[in-house]
Amino acid sequence: MRLGYFSGKIKGVVNRKLIKIVRRAKKSTPKYNVNFVYNDRISFPELILIDDQGNNLGKVSRDEALRMAREKELDLILVSDNAANPVAKIEELSKAKYEKIKKLKKNAKGKSEQKEWWFYPNIQERDMEIRLEKIKEFVLKGQGTAKLTLKARGKTSPLLMQETMAKMKEKSVEFAKIVTDITREGRNLSIIIRSN
Repeated sequence: MRLGYFSGKIKGVVNRKLIKIVRRAKKSTPKYNVNFVYNDRISFPELILIDDQGNNLGKVSRDEALRMAREKELDLILVSDNAANPVAKIEELSKAKYEKIKKLKKNAKGKSEQKEWWFYPNIQERDMEIRLEKIKEFVLKGQGTAKLTLKARGKTSPLLMQETMAKMKEKSVEFAKIVTDITREGRNLSIIIRSN
């Protein structure tokens, strides 16, 4: 009876370790899945061919294009699978995959983010300056837009909130361009800024 208790415990430990290993393996899989139709997998009888130098060779039969690619010890890769005018290029497959992934990564990096900073109406002058310095660094690096939100606390007077937001706007104009003017979101006020 006792042995069954321990064997179950050991099995549970082993299973947890296996689950951790599987999770690690899933995390390490590549993000970008790039598939090409190449060489004998191309089904079009005629192709518009681009050679490895980038020259357009016009319409060529698939067999002729494959022969030319094999002579140069490269691959024939389908670039455009338009039924009327399919385009293929003579290029090394690994190089084409690398360039495609590089392009996808560059496009993913190009997307700008919006970061939000919260302030309260009774913020001290020096605290506001320190926060605005951090926002200035973020905006000038060109990382995206910054949203400055003034959060209402308790029974905060709307006049105090307007004054504080006006100060923040005035100080942020020195280093950034205001995308949206002061907007009310429930009880909060916010503006969005970006680099000039």
